[in-house]
Amino acid sequence: MTLENSSSAVTFTSEETSAAVEKETQRILASNAERHGKRVSDFTLAQVEDARTAARQTVERQQALESNPLYASLEATRQKNAELEAQLAAVRAGQQTRSQQDAFSRESSGRITDAARTQARLGNEWYLMTQAQKFAAVGIDPQTVTPETKEHARRIFGRGADTAAAVDLSRANPGRYKQLKEVAQITGVYGG
Repeated sequence: MTLENSSSAVTFTSEETSAAVEKETQRILASNAERHGKRVSDFTLAQVEDARTAARQTVERQQALESNPLYASLEATRQKNAELEAQLAAVRAGQQTRSQQDAFSRESSGRITDAARTQARLGNEWYLMTQAQKFAAVGIDPQTVTPETKEHARRIFGRGADTAAAVDLSRANPGRYKQLKEVAQITGVYGG
């Protein structure tokens, strides 16, 4: 498969097409064999040729689609849309978390929802998120989490943490302490 420079259309060689047809033929035969309780070798030559014809049509349709210059643009747009949907879900989760934090703070001596609680609430969605999306989900602006911030979180909460510095920070700036704790949990350095 080669990419054209100007139109970003995809072209396929005959070897690639033949390999794709053979792979699709084998997939069709295996699927039908499983469905009917047979072995692939039990199919007649005519049935194998029918599968090959169907595979060729499927591969040619897919290749025609992929060779369209707008297809790459469509796929890029779909990918970007999926990323934006995940970010939106993270922001919504963060907004819910913040409103829950406000309610929880009023009810119970200032405790707020942390990364572990957000992870438990989101379930498997948590594992599909990027670090930036996880930061947004717990209410931290991802733009504020710099490499220096991550290093500071590692020094305060990671292996061989500076306990005295952690205590001083918690007393001097509880909000920053909480933010660094969340950063440490999300980046995986919390508790070493």
